Amino acid sequence: MFIYSILLNTVNNARNSYILEILDPTSFGVAAPLTSIEDIKLAAFHRHVPAFDNNGDVFKPNIQNLLCQSSTGGKAIARKFFTNTDAVVVDLHKPTIINSLQSPFSQHDLLSRVVHLQLKPLTTAEYAKTGGKINLKSQFKTDFPEILKGFYGILQKVFVLIDKIENPVTLFRMGDFTKVGIALEQVLQLKEGSFIEAYENNLRRGSASIIEDSDLAQAVISLARKLREAEKYLLTDFIAVLKKYSNSPHSIPANSKAFKAELGRVEKALFELHGIKIKHLGKTSAGVQVMITPSRKKS
Repeated sequence: MFIYSILLNTVNNARNSYILEILDPTSFGVAAPLTSIEDIKLAAFHRHVPAFDNNGDVFKPNIQNLLCQSSTGGKAIARKFFTNTDAVVVDLHKPTIINSLQSPFSQHDLLSRVVHLQLKPLTTAEYAKTGGKINLKSQFKTDFPEILKGFYGILQKVFVLIDKIENPVTLFRMGDFTKVGIALEQVLQLKEGSFIEAYENNLRRGSASIIEDSDLAQAVISLARKLREAEKYLLTDFIAVLKKYSNSPHSIPANSKAFKAELGRVEKALFELHGIKIKHLGKTSAGVQVMITPSRKKS
């Protein structure tokens, strides 16, 4: 039903259920946490809008890679059981709902495809006003025809406008999705440029989630605040220094390979949000060197 696939990061399972009743009213409902690429393939085979609830840890790279493919389109091919040459082909062009208390995404290519919806949990007073789960569901069913009418009415107007929308001066990686957003902005008669502003904020939110969930990134920020100019470190010394600047030194990887992997995960976000540059200088006779350059925006 979405014109282009997007990923949603929401907070409330009941809200997800209502979204699914509008977009994909099947009996599958919201699935258990996403733990493997097979979960994605199975959900994509049976649903138009896969949905996974109560996700916690950061997804493994293979899961994030497949979610990227699912978001913008692709095929998953596997050998059919009990055959040598027969294949099962799954269309992966599916919008996916991911429900999580913290972002399970860490890869920039996936974050550029994610729409973060940070919804407030209902307070006890707000929940009381709904009359409880049974009354809330009953009210939703009463309102459902009007909700569906409004949804399809807006979608129809977007379809009419989409081919008339020109590419903006700054075109994001998800260019077609951007045009849909601009069309929606016009249909809803929002202030010109409001979609681009919201989308930029969303992309920054994705980068921020990487930093927020990384003790290593927090330590780099603390160190950079103390530096007046670029500083070179041997990799082993850099690890030791960051442990001193971390509130959780045990969480800074001591292993060089693991450390470089985590540093590589947060480098781009550190530069985009804090202006901190990390440069890998290569191997010297003393060992591998890195250079950290603090932000030039300091007052």
